[in-house]
Amino acid sequence: MLQLIRANKNIRLGSGIILKSDKLIKTRGFISVCIVMMLIMSMIGVTMAYIEDVSEIQCEILEYQTQIDEISELKIQLHILANMFRTYTYLNNGFDEYLSVKWRELEIEEQTLVQKITGLNEKIETIECVQQSSANVTKEPFIVSNLSEQQITLILSDTGLSECGEYFREMEQIHSVNAIFAIAVAFHESGYGSSNLAKNNNNFFGFKGNNGWMSFGTKRECILYFGELMNRKTYKNKTIDEIAVKYCNVAWANNIDNMMDIVIIRLG
Repeated sequence: MLQLIRANKNIRLGSGIILKSDKLIKTRGFISVCIVMMLIMSMIGVTMAYIEDVSEIQCEILEYQTQIDEISELKIQLHILANMFRTYTYLNNGFDEYLSVKWRELEIEEQTLVQKITGLNEKIETIECVQQSSANVTKEPFIVSNLSEQQITLILSDTGLSECGEYFREMEQIHSVNAIFAIAVAFHESGYGSSNLAKNNNNFFGFKGNNGWMSFGTKRECILYFGELMNRKTYKNKTIDEIAVKYCNVAWANNIDNMMDIVIIRLG
């Protein structure tokens, strides 16, 4: 689209409005900036929600901890009573058994509260992990996104790659290739995993060898191969435009850039 705009001296937008080509904003870059800004605003809102969630959970933990402290006090009192009734055996009259029952009840209640606190602390860790990974959305091929498997699975939902979240995550961790970039390439080359090549050959990236289209034993094998390929000298640390020249053609860069915008929107 950018080349088409540059080829025309003036562009008619409708209603008699004419823009000179040298005044036009680069379409691809402008749209990308808009989408990233929308995502950042969305993430700010999500971050505030995370903070509220964590505060609520911490209040709940404090309440449970207070109950545990109260149980500890009751256990101390029971212990004192038990010793007193053992000293004055004539007062016992089966009270030991009653104290034992109450002690067991308090022990069970205390253990339940401890388990609840443990679960809430794990929930806080999960929220903080998601918050941290959500802050690393990038379109650079060799800057890792740090997206969680759950986030990647969300992006892939309702596509032919819906079961591949863990594989894209693994690929990024092993080969340091941005999962957003890799997913965009897979979406573009395989029609969201619906092409015959994807279904029959587990080939999501349009890989072609000396003997024609390449086949892979599993989806994981294909996705990891993409990460390995991107780390070869031909592609390593190159920009999308530079990768495009070797991988397909110049226009491919624009297609992948647009597809990454779609991937980011699916994430949000």
